[in-house]
Amino acid sequence: MKKIFSMITVLSLLVSLCILPASAAAEPSGTEKPVQVTLAVDGSLYQLWAYNIGGNNYFKLRDIAYLLQNTSAKFAVEWREETNSVNIVPGSEYRSDGTERIIPGAGTHVIVPSSQRVLLDGYDTDGIVYNIDGSNYFKLRDIMADVDVGVTYDAATGLIGLDTASSYDAAAVLPASGTALLTMEEVAKLSSSAVTLYMLDSEGERLVSASGAFVRSDGIIACCCHPLVDGDEYTTIVAMSEDGKSYRVSSILAYDKDADIAVLKADGVNNAAAIPIGNSDTVVPGQAIAIIGTPMNIRNTLSSGIVSAIRDGSEQLRFEGMTDIQITAPMSSGNSGGPLLDMYGNLVGLVYCMHRRAACMGFCISSNEVSDMLADLSHPLTIPEFLQVTIGLDPEPVDTQDGEDGEDGEDGEDGEDGGDTQHNGNGAAAAPDSYAAADLLMI
Repeated sequence: MKKIFSMITVLSLLVSLCILPASAAAEPSGTEKPVQVTLAVDGSLYQLWAYNIGGNNYFKLRDIAYLLQNTSAKFAVEWREETNSVNIVPGSEYRSDGTERIIPGAGTHVIVPSSQRVLLDGYDTDGIVYNIDGSNYFKLRDIMADVDVGVTYDAATGLIGLDTASSYDAAAVLPASGTALLTMEEVAKLSSSAVTLYMLDSEGERLVSASGAFVRSDGIIACCCHPLVDGDEYTTIVAMSEDGKSYRVSSILAYDKDADIAVLKADGVNNAAAIPIGNSDTVVPGQAIAIIGTPMNIRNTLSSGIVSAIRDGSEQLRFEGMTDIQITAPMSSGNSGGPLLDMYGNLVGLVYCMHRRAACMGFCISSNEVSDMLADLSHPLTIPEFLQVTIGLDPEPVDTQDGEDGEDGEDGEDGEDGGDTQHNGNGAAAAPDSYAAADLLMI
């Protein structure tokens, strides 16, 4: 009997998180901005939206049910309109209603106390619930205590962990955390983290320009690889920050031509305004985004749009097995390598190509691929070494006679760099054969 009562108490608290109708009689208790919180559920990372109320994080019940649906702590959520109540069914399969992990609007949201009837397997339970925008929110700590799920908090990273295999510890520290949703004006200020890359010849003339972003304060820059192999006669790379300061790039710390990612090191930088790298697995179609770059050599250009689709490797927009994020933000030649930003100020991708006849059909590399590359920067190359390895140039650039159709191609059949890209003659690289069907242009 004691065990049954304990289970009822646990589920009743979980119910409070459920998406419920707003309470018409409740008076406003204040306003708050939504925050993005990263939760680790049994080691897997997820990003949810919550509210910091009274020093605690409050989440929607359906969001939590969604994350726990494949664990031993799973539960179903049933809304009973006739009794204005929610019924929590522990151990039952959760059925999504499509409202989970919805991105809230920018700005502050009105918070009112809600006293909806909450049931656990049909039994009434108690729990303090806040109603925000028609959905009900409950304290995460109380939910986890009732379902006896272990909770951890990493103060260094702000990461909250849920461990369904361990028991709840009341002594665990779990402060409110998260990042507030930004307005587009606030996102625009992130241009301080964006850079313009110039490839210069021995006389200082600009041959190619591209975009990039500081991802570490010590001058580490993430960008696309293809602009670096387009200007095969360049001898110097310069990174120009938003304030017009120029920094020489001494080395390429890592690169992957297939993934079209490169990591550079700018000399003399030790306090750059680095953009935090987000988890691109949480990006969903319909969410608002922005890009910053140097289209047509015009620096610090912001454009906005939404995520149109997530394209997996089966569609071969880039290469098999690689995920692309399709967006509507306008772009042009020179945007490649620029940061794709979510509305929490996270870098969730890098711009790399667009449709030839539709400037609002662009594609981005996922930020998780960038994170993977940043994990190993132990094999840096100088610019001459990089050019020799990637396009076969000698340390001192000279004309080669290896190809019949390409000036410097190793194979001489598909363009200047041995078949990886085709050039359109104005600094941008045409897409490889895998793009032909979609008529895409690497910018």
